[in-house]
Amino acid sequence: MSDASRSLRLLEEVIRMVPEENQRLRNYLSALRESLEQDDKEAAKTREMIAEYEAAYEKLTSPANRVGVFMTMLEDEVALIAVGDTEFVASVDPNLQADELKAGVRVKVNDAYAVVGVLPPHSGGQVLKVSEVLEQGRLRVSQDPSGSVGRVVSRAAAIEDATIRPGDEVRIGPNFKVALEHYPQAETREYFYEEVQEISWDSIGGQDEAIELIRNTIEYPLLHPEVFERFDKKPIKGILLYGPPGCGKTLIGKATAHNVA
Repeated sequence: MSDASRSLRLLEEVIRMVPEENQRLRNYLSALRESLEQDDKEAAKTREMIAEYEAAYEKLTSPANRVGVFMTMLEDEVALIAVGDTEFVASVDPNLQADELKAGVRVKVNDAYAVVGVLPPHSGGQVLKVSEVLEQGRLRVSQDPSGSVGRVVSRAAAIEDATIRPGDEVRIGPNFKVALEHYPQAETREYFYEEVQEISWDSIGGQDEAIELIRNTIEYPLLHPEVFERFDKKPIKGILLYGPPGCGKTLIGKATAHNVA
């Protein structure tokens, strides 16, 4: 009880003790009581404002929380987390729901490296190509086309049951430890000419070397697949034609379409 409240109670007792004939004194004490009541209300508002300011000050001056990634639960209220590229065995706030803590989920880590909250999912990250699918749901990912330089990552709970194949792409979290999202490899598209112009190889001059290469690597495998199958020889996927305008690139493409049609 505040001092003002105690004073009000004492004043109420004094007013009851004053004879009713002494109206002047009773009026004076009643006015004093109203003044004390107003002071008590203002003091309560002041105390509430001070408490709000103290809470805000404590929040602003408290150490910043780190952002980590939940990897797996090791035992009751103990988990393996990753902060940056470093892993920690961390305590978990018992108030957190167990179904919120899944592989790949971002978590709030306090100054003692304890998990104290769950954060919204990260929407960014680098997209890498899957070069190999390993045991235990792990993936070998790489950025270079050959796949020679890469790293092994785990799957987030959101894609742990996804069918991932080499050549697919995955979005990696900022710590490069967990694959968060799966992008299947785009299916091969087929293109068709409505009408193929009749252009023979003889109508193209000055490109004998390019024509010979195209016929050996594209035309013959399509026209004689049984020969290549017999010798277990796989044809190449394509040839890049390059050169200045007017050198015959388009004409060679049309001739290729005519001769394999």
